[in-house]
Formats: sequence, structure tokens, C-alpha cells
Amino acid sequence: MSPAAKDIDAYLAALSEEQRAVLQKLRATIKAIAPEAAESISYGMPTFKYKGKPLIYLGAAKNHCALYGLVPDAYKDELKQYYTSKGTIRFSPDKPLPEELVVRLVKTRMAETDAGAVGYGKKAIRKGENMSQKITTFLTYNDQAEEAANLYTSIFPNSKILSMTRYGEEGPGPKGSVMTASFELDGQQFLALNGGPSFNFAEGISLFVNCETQEEIDELWEKLSEGGEKGPCGWLKDRFGVSWQVVPRVLGEMLGDKDPEKSKRVMSAMLQMSKIDISGLKQAYKQG
Repeated sequence: MSPAAKDIDAYLAALSEEQRAVLQKLRATIKAIAPEAAESISYGMPTFKYKGKPLIYLGAAKNHCALYGLVPDAYKDELKQYYTSKGTIRFSPDKPLPEELVVRLVKTRMAETDAGAVGYGKKAIRKGENMSQKITTFLTYNDQAEEAANLYTSIFPNSKILSMTRYGEEGPGPKGSVMTASFELDGQQFLALNGGPSFNFAEGISLFVNCETQEEIDELWEKLSEGGEKGPCGWLKDRFGVSWQVVPRVLGEMLGDKDPEKSKRVMSAMLQMSKIDISGLKQAYKQG
């Protein structure tokens, strides 16, 4: 197979003629069943995502082809002639899966997603599991979820790792590697997933930290930006690409002042800053 392939067509082009024909047929079948599913490369394999979640993975090795992300236990009798391991079905190109069976398997995965499955295989995280708050921030990394959770919980007070799940033989991540990490930051719950290289963070979503003192701003600014990137107006990116805003609570109060000249001066001062300086904001606020 071709782990470096940038898209599905490139992945298929690197296979043998027999494997390519089999996976092309599977691809067409899946697209017919789930036309709304998006295609991408994840963990080096062709991937279909349904409603934003991995639906099924296609793959090929030297002597076989495979489907990943399924739950073949429900089809044990029908899959006796194939090698199965939890969420994996392996078959040779000259003995492919019947199209009718593929249809039912994919529809089963779609039904699981519709019912609320978030992860993969036996350790899938269901809605509300280990989550006490109504809405939880869900962060998807390439393979740094554990590292990120450890970093964040070491920086913020009243923080801890709640739980971790690991990938099994069914993948799509390496067996034994972290799949999800649940953690708290100052009492706020977060969930992190290792989803592969197809996921990226963008500035449109950021974590906003209200700070009370300049000392708190200084400490968070340096620790969160280490290995990342410092930006303007209290914005930074950490080493994983997650955007943060480290901002004093008093800034909102100043910008919301009834005197438009005061708020204007504060805004002008802030726009010239990288790390927010509370004394500089207060000086601009008091001028005039």
C-alpha cells in the first residue's frame, strides 16, 4: 500500500491491478450507500466520514485487502470464511466480500453513528459516557491527544486526567495507542481524540482564558506558547496548533464602558499588544 498517498486515487494507483479493482468496487458501493459521506486519507488509508465521524476505512497489504472500523461480531456466521479481528475484516483479492454483505455492514456502521457512537470498535465512546456537563469541547489531534492532555493539566490549576481509551486490533490507530483522553481544566471537561493527519486546527475556534492578574497572564502566555506561536492581541497557538486567547477579565469591562472614548483608547492600546499588558490598558483607559 502507499501510506504517503495524498488522496484516494493516488492510494489506489499504487496497488496491484487486482487489489485496485477490488477496492474501487468497494468504494463505489460505499458511495452509493452513503452519498453524503466525505472521502479522505486518514492513517494512510482511504476513509469515508459520515456526519463528521469515521464510517469505514479501506486498505490493502501485500497479500490481502481489508475493511476497518466495522463490528463483524454481528455477522460471525457470514464471515467465517474470512479473517476477522474485532473491527477488521481481511480478505484476498480473488475472494472479495459479497456486495450485498458490504451494504449491510456499512448500513450497520451508519446506524451506529446515527445512534450516537463517537469512537471505533468495542471501546467506542457513547453520548454522555464519563461526561457530566451538557456540552463538552472535543479536540481532534493527529496522534498527540495524550501529550496535549498532560501538558494542559500541568499548566492549569484544579485540572486532571479523567480517563483514556486505547485502540485495539481493529484500529484504525496502532494497537495500544491512545484513542481518546478525557480531562478537566480548572473544572471544565474536555475530550481529545487521536484522529490521524486528516484533522487540523484553525483560528476560527479558540480557547478563551479569563485571567485576573498580570502574573497569571504572564505564566499562561509563556507555557501555552512554548513550541507554538505568539500572536497579536492576546492570541497564541500552542505546539499542537490549538488557538488560545489569554485575556484579563478587566479588558471586557473597559471595552464595555459607557464612555466611547475610553473604550476606543483601550481598543487602540490592545491592538498594539501581543501579550496583553493590564497596566497598559489601564493607562489608556485613564487618559483624557
